[in-house]
Amino acid sequence: LQWGHASAAWKTSVSSETLAKMFRQTSYKGIWHAIAANPRTPSEILEELFRLDGGYKFALASNPSATPKLLARLFSENVGDYDVCKAIAANPSTPPDILERIARVALEQNDLWSSVLANVAGNPNAAVETLKAIASNRRFTQLYITINLAGNHKGDETLIRHCLTRFNDKDWVGADALLYNPDTPDELRKEVLMKILAASDARRQHLPELLADPSF
Repeated sequence: LQWGHASAAWKTSVSSETLAKMFRQTSYKGIWHAIAANPRTPSEILEELFRLDGGYKFALASNPSATPKLLARLFSENVGDYDVCKAIAANPSTPPDILERIARVALEQNDLWSSVLANVAGNPNAAVETLKAIASNRRFTQLYITINLAGNHKGDETLIRHCLTRFNDKDWVGADALLYNPDTPDELRKEVLMKILAASDARRQHLPELLADPSF
């Protein structure tokens, strides 16, 4: 029966009321873990699970229904926890100030934390100044960070040009991110297209598809 309830608690089709009832009627940690991860779980239940400190921090950090206040507390109490910080950095509910704090911490860590920075770089809530701090760092230059910056540059020319200088004949996923970002100004988009024209034959063959896209 408990395993059945645990399976149900993972389903996003389950109502918030049912999840709250499950939480009140059991103390089985497998069910509580599923409830902590379920985006339909009411915020007050997520707060209670946080206070219980029963190993639910990663599930809570990943839950898009976690409030900004809860995410801030999770970060403050798990500053050096790579998995928790990575999850909070990717959470669409994380506010700009927490993303900025996560980026500052990650920039002081080892290369493993490049994934945390990539999540911050791709989070729509990240402020331009936070994105610029990531872009200007000379140690964390992984391409997947730059690709996320290209898709989330918010129209900032400094960020766009940073990304453009990073992409070469072999790194066109990032160039596509610039092209498909609606915040890329037309003039800079033309520069990207010109760079594609100067690329290999294989890449130029892809150009008609790009030009046929309604966004261009």
